[in-house]
Amino acid sequence: FVRRFQSSRHDVSLPNGNRVDISTKEGVNALLQQADGFNFFSETVKKLNMSQNNGRRMKFKTKSKLISVFRLFAQNTDQALFREKIPELEIQCWLDYVIEGIKGLTTNKSWIQTGHVTDAWLLLEPCAFLFCHAVPVVLAFESEFFQVLSSFIKVRKESDGRAMPSTRLCNQIALLVSSAFTVSVVGFENNWSSEKSFKKLEASGILEEFLRCVTEPAPQMKGGWFDAVCNTLYLLELSTRILLKRFQKGKPCGDTLQAILDGKDGARSGTSAEVMKRLQAIAAAIMSATDAEHEHGSCLGLAYPCSNCVKLVSKGSCMHCAQCNTKYCSKKCQRDHWKVHRSGCKQCTKTELRNRETIQLSLENVLEKHSDYIDVQLTEACHSLGAKRNEVILELDFFMNDGIVPAMDDLRELKILSITEYSEVRGEIFSPWVSEMKEKKPDDYARLVTVLMARKAAFSNIPSEAFGVVARTAGGSLWIKFLAFS
Repeated sequence: FVRRFQSSRHDVSLPNGNRVDISTKEGVNALLQQADGFNFFSETVKKLNMSQNNGRRMKFKTKSKLISVFRLFAQNTDQALFREKIPELEIQCWLDYVIEGIKGLTTNKSWIQTGHVTDAWLLLEPCAFLFCHAVPVVLAFESEFFQVLSSFIKVRKESDGRAMPSTRLCNQIALLVSSAFTVSVVGFENNWSSEKSFKKLEASGILEEFLRCVTEPAPQMKGGWFDAVCNTLYLLELSTRILLKRFQKGKPCGDTLQAILDGKDGARSGTSAEVMKRLQAIAAAIMSATDAEHEHGSCLGLAYPCSNCVKLVSKGSCMHCAQCNTKYCSKKCQRDHWKVHRSGCKQCTKTELRNRETIQLSLENVLEKHSDYIDVQLTEACHSLGAKRNEVILELDFFMNDGIVPAMDDLRELKILSITEYSEVRGEIFSPWVSEMKEKKPDDYARLVTVLMARKAAFSNIPSEAFGVVARTAGGSLWIKFLAFS
């Protein structure tokens, strides 16, 4: 296969005798489905090592075609097929080779003095393509890939305080980190949460190097590289909780961002106006989020509005009714609210209360695990609906009838709707399980709307950062709450 590709032929023979064009998505997928085993990465490393040990440098034409093979496999392979057919050991083999290669280049005089070294291109560009899949990103996080890459860039910076990699390498690094960042936000394979990913990126120091690299102008300012970088900066702008944790003044990312905006770091000239606009928007989002935090106070994880005064109170600090688990911020609010609450308070058995608490704890864990992703989705939904956050509802099918919990690992099917849409006859806007309930169990749907509107009325002046959640739990029962992230 490699020989054929390196002789400029993209069509290869499959074991069944058919020929496919691997420059197409159909061809690559057919090749992987027919292959008995995938060892392209390990064979590539073996040939590269043999060439180096023999004192022969690989020709530029061969390097270009080798990178093209990586690009074809990464970009044309379906996500599920990539996970199924390409062993993790193969991917890890390539990442280990890249890590050792970058370590060796860190002390290269040409790199330190000019910011350019030819071999870095061969090492990094295939990774930029591979990182559009979650498995290589997870393996990179679990290894020292990003730490080594960050150290490699910083050696160049230390030579001249503001020295940058070459334009080509800056573009590759920016694309590589953009791909990893995007997968971290929207992909949840292998239970790797986005919050855990951001911690890894921050700890490695690669996030601030990414900010510096995006300021370097790309040869072509439209297309894949530019779109990927702008999309990542846009996701950062929307990720309020991440900005508060990792981009404030005194944090490495926050100080790097401010230095770039002050003209003291990053590329000396030629930075795209769109990139600078995105960076300024991130700085504005940080300032806005910080002001809101000072105004409303801060808490960790989820927060619930007090049923009496509607002040947001962290999950760990909530007081609650012993009979029905209604939330309060203090004993005083619980006493003051009793006249209103006593008529609707439903006494539960210990078993019922324990089951409720178990379901609530599980749902809270899911919401906290995927909080960064949900936060971004809420921001985008509010923008498209022209609504405030406290005017929308997040629909979540938590339990299936057979006891499976799909929401634990994948929230990409969630729906975010305006509260007012629940009282309208527009079944197509709902999640399938809500539409089914509306059609087959109209009384249950009517109760859902009634409870939802009652909750909304009870929290008439609810803080703007709170939002509603409607979740189907075990046995088809509903969990309806207003809560917030902070």
